[in-house]
Amino acid sequence: MLSLLICNYSYGWDKDERTTTVNYYNNPVLKGIDAPDPCIWQDPSTKMFYTFYSIQNDNSKHIYQSKNLVDWTDTGKPAFTDDDFHKMVSGTSKPSATSIGLWLWAPQVIYHQGRYLMYIAIAGDDRCKIHSGIAVLTSDAPDGYFRFQGIVTSYGGNDPQHYPSNGIYCSIDPCPAIDEQGHLWLFFGSVGQVYRIRLTDDGLSIFPGSHYQLMAGTYSRGKADKSTLCEGTFLYHHQGYWYLFASRGQYNDYSYSLVVARSKSLNGPFVNKRGIPMTHGGFEVLLQSSPGDAWYGCGHNGEIYKDLTGRYYLCYHCHGPESKENINNHGDQFRYMMVQQLYWGQDGWPYFHHGKPQINHNRKPIF
Repeated sequence: MLSLLICNYSYGWDKDERTTTVNYYNNPVLKGIDAPDPCIWQDPSTKMFYTFYSIQNDNSKHIYQSKNLVDWTDTGKPAFTDDDFHKMVSGTSKPSATSIGLWLWAPQVIYHQGRYLMYIAIAGDDRCKIHSGIAVLTSDAPDGYFRFQGIVTSYGGNDPQHYPSNGIYCSIDPCPAIDEQGHLWLFFGSVGQVYRIRLTDDGLSIFPGSHYQLMAGTYSRGKADKSTLCEGTFLYHHQGYWYLFASRGQYNDYSYSLVVARSKSLNGPFVNKRGIPMTHGGFEVLLQSSPGDAWYGCGHNGEIYKDLTGRYYLCYHCHGPESKENINNHGDQFRYMMVQQLYWGQDGWPYFHHGKPQINHNRKPIF
């Protein structure tokens, strides 16, 4: 009887649960760290997860690692060498005193052809007025260093030789995706519209002869209504559909939320449940906050992973309660990395329980 009581106390009563009742976690998963626009990637050999996030003009932030997406340890290693960091923020392909890329935003990492590719946005200021573009870096190891290989695409800058303009305002928030034919594409764009462009097989440059294609969102520069803009996209293939996750609204207030649309093909069009394309404001709202909520501004999701029990988990960022006094101000707001269970309905569409950030008593994934 004593053995039975000890067993029940240690492992709980859930028939489908193989772990102890203490195997729950609270958000955020990176404690006390400002980690906007988080991304997660996995070593295919060791199955270890790694994460990195947006930084400003500071190369002191480190890559973190985890075995289960929620318990993270500091590797003690920045993503870039100081030399490569300065190449990206200098404004040219070589170190320079002309600093027009002080912000490094929204990294995304993909394991491709035996190495890790990181795409990261560079911006001259927080409104993309001076410059915006996307750099590509490579690494043979999952924890870096990621070495700068060049600029994939760019809105422009004061060095047209290295940053020729693509004509797309605020060319940030990159997301690579591989289509049904094995071709590598880069989705990107912010403050309104999302575009895609095909990349070369090595992922280091634009495929010759390819053209930019509008995929989602409506133009919103200078407009107060940001309800149909799209930014921070992430592509996920599930049961015959491509799901395009994005964020809409103003990034630093309650309007910021996660949305999704889907398509049978990576070519689109991505539509909502009523068949309205994402280029005309068609999407389903997944996760949002309301005025007065302690945790708000949930958005810019990263990867989705399925654990051994069949549960799906998605990462995103969210403003903490201490930031509420700075709502609608640029800067001075912590955005924490969150991991939350994602569900799939019988109609094939994803959803979150209650449609809000879940802070306490989340079931840990099992890998």
